Amino acid sequence: MCACTFNIPCVMALSTTYRESHSLKWTARIAAFYVCGALILACIVYHIAALFL
Repeated sequence: MCACTFNIPCVMALSTTYRESHSLKWTARIAAFYVCGALILACIVYHIAALFL
């Protein structure tokens, strides 16, 4: 649930990033950053919650 919350905001945000940067490489990097960040945050939240359960 936490990973879904912090994942890529929406397709429109990525398309706007592509239109502003004119680079598919930067758009892919930003999308990868969102996905990796969401997974890392979800992992941290999971392990902190596991301490209390």
